[in-house]
Amino acid sequence: MARAAEHGLKINKPWGESSPYDFVVGSGRNLARVQVKSTFRKSKNGYLCAVKNQNGMYDADAFDFLAVYVIPEDTWYVIPEPVN
Repeated sequence: MARAAEHGLKINKPWGESSPYDFVVGSGRNLARVQVKSTFRKSKNGYLCAVKNQNGMYDADAFDFLAVYVIPEDTWYVIPEPVN
């Protein structure tokens, strides 16, 4: 959230822990739901990151972007959710 705010984006955090996304980021009239994950688990070809909630897989259209922080590399990846 801090990194998004540093880029001038407005941040809104849902109340409680019941939303399938961590925060909403916006610029002007455009809003996007963001789910944040992090990893430090290295594999042979890269890093592993589990994208699931407490009940297993997320429902389709649960968020608009996945933001993944790779801790050992100090690198963020922002991945758009596919549009059907």
